[in-house]
Amino acid sequence: MMKRKITIERRLIGIMLFCVATFGCSRLQIAYTVLDWYIPYYVGTYVDLSYDQDTYLAREVDKLLAWHCRTHHSVYADLIRSVNDEYQTRSITRERLDDYLAQLGDLWGDIMRHASPAIAQLLETATQEQVNELFGKFADENEEWLTAFTKKTTRDVLKEYQDNMIEQLERWFGELRPDQLGAVRARMEYNMQTTIDLIYQVSMLLTDDQLRHLARQTAWIARDLDAFSCPQ
Repeated sequence: MMKRKITIERRLIGIMLFCVATFGCSRLQIAYTVLDWYIPYYVGTYVDLSYDQDTYLAREVDKLLAWHCRTHHSVYADLIRSVNDEYQTRSITRERLDDYLAQLGDLWGDIMRHASPAIAQLLETATQEQVNELFGKFADENEEWLTAFTKKTTRDVLKEYQDNMIEQLERWFGELRPDQLGAVRARMEYNMQTTIDLIYQVSMLLTDDQLRHLARQTAWIARDLDAFSCPQ
């Protein structure tokens, strides 16, 4: 039973982090307003919560968002500005990209550690019926994912990765040139380290216009972080 609850705790934390990531790139005031009700709603699609459980979850989500805003926003703003500064001076290195990725990993770890006690407390109140319902939903999701995945060829999966990389790179750098697109399409592996390699490869090919696009994007996000009024 304990092992099942640990598994559920990790999945629920993953759900909450998914919700944060889904709205994290929107205007922050809108994102926090949405997350305030969306996280409890989304958890509710996995298990039918009692009134007391739903009230507890809503209260803990409010506390988590307020804590996250107070403790992480300034760190994110500084990190974004630091990345842009290194790009603008063309001093970014492969090792520095690894450093920034590690910093983001640490920040996500902070969120998981902070959210864990509330999720564990919520699970302590779960009935066996609710536990079974959650595992049933997880099993259905896994089966749907596996069914969809097995229908794809290796070429399909690779193309999805390449298309997603192009979309993300163009969000930060603007439209990619043919040589940059070629670097993405030539990538035949897809894992974290090869993705960082690809980002660095494209970074070495950036034009002045693309650097200006990056500067506008990072300045907009950093200003949004600085100006946001954290919930109390």
